[in-house]
Amino acid sequence: MIRKNLIEFVSSKLSIDKKYINDDTKIDLLCILSDYMNSLDDEQKNDLIISKEGLKSESSLFIQQENEKVFIEINFLFKNKGNESVKLYEEIGRDGFLNHHIERVILALDIEQEFEVQINDEDWEKMTNIGDIIKAIIINSSMN
Repeated sequence: MIRKNLIEFVSSKLSIDKKYINDDTKIDLLCILSDYMNSLDDEQKNDLIISKEGLKSESSLFIQQENEKVFIEINFLFKNKGNESVKLYEEIGRDGFLNHHIERVILALDIEQEFEVQINDEDWEKMTNIGDIIKAIIINSSMN
């Protein structure tokens, strides 16, 4: 039940169809995808086919700085982009965080509130995928 509720919650918060989210879906990649999709209009969104495999990718992100912005190569998140370059442009905040970093923190806080759990910051930093969050909710729920 926690798994289903968490996937629905994350899907709703990040505006990503829940069919793309499962236990081994990477949290950071979901936040990056959400940030990118929010920058598109409806027609552009409809032209994209999200890759479930891309959202599980273990490869490190290619992040480069260009003037005062950074960009992240994210073509691997889409089935229909192949070798085409798809980039998410973000500005570095005063605190040094990128938008998807902030999105991850907000998501963590929202999950804690929704599931009435408190998960320490060190544990959040170690979590890489949805399955990790499910385990943390189960463990921390049983402590209450």
